[in-house]
Amino acid sequence: MSFNVGFGNFGNIFIALCMLFFAFTTIVGWYYFGEVNVRHLFGNGAVKVYAVIVVICVIIGSTLKVDLVWGYGRLCSMV
Repeated sequence: MSFNVGFGNFGNIFIALCMLFFAFTTIVGWYYFGEVNVRHLFGNGAVKVYAVIVVICVIIGSTLKVDLVWGYGRLCSMV
């Protein structure tokens, strides 16, 4: 709300772009982290399987309700 009040409609656009870039770089960073670990543990052949699993999870995660995704994230962090 404060960006919207301070900058008008540009505030909403700015926040949306910031969230987009944050989400994209987070996905890329965690993918790379996982890929390095999968390569080390299982070899180069498993990287393609890991990439497919990541793409499926990103697609499913982006279509679910936000509350469900946050709940799943909290559940996984407790393990």
